[in-house]
Amino acid sequence: LFGVILLVVGSITQYYNRIYVEFVGYKVFVIPIVIIGLGTLIFLISIIGCCGSIRENYVVLLAFAGVLMGACLAEATLTLVAYMSRFE
Repeated sequence: LFGVILLVVGSITQYYNRIYVEFVGYKVFVIPIVIIGLGTLIFLISIIGCCGSIRENYVVLLAFAGVLMGACLAEATLTLVAYMSRFE
């Protein structure tokens, strides 16, 4: 559900802010695109988890756990990189 909400919010933001390209440039539009991408990723990961739990498929649930672990590691890495580059 959260992935769909992010997808909708990012899409609406991207749609309504396109008229401001002349004034602010294209760098502002990176944020809605990132939100759309994260929403899509969260939605796909949750679909994998739902399918694995409904079918009680061990392999799909292991894949889901692996993807979640990878997402947590990526989040920790990005947090560390953001913290280290805050002084630049």
